[in-house]
Amino acid sequence: MLPDIIVVTGDLIDRRKYDLGTAIVFINGAMKIAPVYYVSGNHEAWSGDYKNISNKLLSSGVQILDDTKATLFKGKGKIEILGLSDPDFLTSSYIDGTNSSKLKEHLKGLSDHSVFQILLSHRPELFDLYADKNIDLIFFRTCPWRAI
Repeated sequence: MLPDIIVVTGDLIDRRKYDLGTAIVFINGAMKIAPVYYVSGNHEAWSGDYKNISNKLLSSGVQILDDTKATLFKGKGKIEILGLSDPDFLTSSYIDGTNSSKLKEHLKGLSDHSVFQILLSHRPELFDLYADKNIDLIFFRTCPWRAI
C-alpha cells in the first residue's frame, strides 16, 4: 500500500555540506510514490540559496507550504495541510538566534476549527504554540540530540 502524501519538514539540504542535486534525486523519487508537501527548515534559510532550492522543488512538482495551506479531498472527506516557513528566514545568520514572532500570526491566519488540519513545521520546540491553535495532527522534524 502506498501513502497518499509525503511530507518534508525542512532541512532537505545541509548548509555545511550543501548537495542540492542529491536532495532533488530524493524528491523526484518521492514524487513517483505520492504528492510531496514541503516546508522550509533553518538550513534552507541559512544556505543563502533558498530561491534556487524552491525553484527546483516547484519544477519537480512539490507543493511548498511556507506560510500557506492546501486543501485535499478524498471521496467526501476534506482536510487541510498547513505549513509554516522556518523562523530563521527572519534572522540574518544562525548566530543571531531564532525569531519566532511571526509564526503565531501566520498560524492564526491559517487555522480553521471547522476542518481537520495537519500542520507541517520544522520546529518541535514550538509545540505549545501549535497545540494552542487546536491543530489536529502535527509533523515536524525530529532531532535525536534535542528534547522537545
